[in-house]
Amino acid sequence: MYLLAVIFEIKLGKAISQTFLVILGSYLIIHFAEALILKKYGKSKEIDSLSLTTETQTSRTLELFVSFLIITITIVLLINIWGFEDWLQTTSVLGFLALFVFASKEYWAGDFLSGILIISQGRIERGDVIKIKDQNLVGIVLQVDSFQTIVRDLVNQHDIILPNSKLRLARVDVLKTDSKKGVREFEDFYFGYGSDSSQIKAMLEEVWQKTIELGYVSKKGGFVIANKECGDHGVRWRLAYTLNAPHRLIEAGNCAREWAYELQEKYELQLATPLTHSLKKETTA
Repeated sequence: MYLLAVIFEIKLGKAISQTFLVILGSYLIIHFAEALILKKYGKSKEIDSLSLTTETQTSRTLELFVSFLIITITIVLLINIWGFEDWLQTTSVLGFLALFVFASKEYWAGDFLSGILIISQGRIERGDVIKIKDQNLVGIVLQVDSFQTIVRDLVNQHDIILPNSKLRLARVDVLKTDSKKGVREFEDFYFGYGSDSSQIKAMLEEVWQKTIELGYVSKKGGFVIANKECGDHGVRWRLAYTLNAPHRLIEAGNCAREWAYELQEKYELQLATPLTHSLKKETTA
């Protein structure tokens, strides 16, 4: 039909045939894109020995975005085919909508694009334990949406809603690893100058043993004790260990600090900040 319209210079037939081609092409591209998204971000289920891939919230969000983008391009192409270019001016309805979307991009575009990047990279997923130092937050990822990520704070059990743009720009420690030893964590302790280093190592090793007995730390991963800093107010020693489960991070740290406090007298050590100055005594006349 398109070839006949071109040969005989029939403008109406040419426009109709181009319209059908654009609609058909858009339809095929949308379904092809949906199939790729479902394959990558869908969830596999086995029902009656039949393996099926079902949609997830992530796949649905990306499908809607791709469909909206392709439909928008299709509408613009159809407008140009039928010669209604005036509809694209800023004084028209479509122009007003485009202007509104452009003007409000600062409020949604950053979070939306960040959400797509976070989802596509696959580094932060539902169920992961993350640490965000800028937000002083340690929590479990409950949901990653197009515009926001919901994290449950492990300290107070509150659900925290974070804009995806802030999550992408911040330093995020994801507590998962491919190492067979597992996820490493540490606690720092300060001791005064003059403290016996062998006593410090013995005390921190016993702290590690106590956390193993309570099930927070893995014995298989071992431990590391190291002098990390000789500062103005004392010496900073670090006890590094391997967590049994990342979501028990807070309990493991609390346990290590509690046992260090309980064992300091046994090893003749002090965890208090050393006194680095002296007060001048007042003299009485």
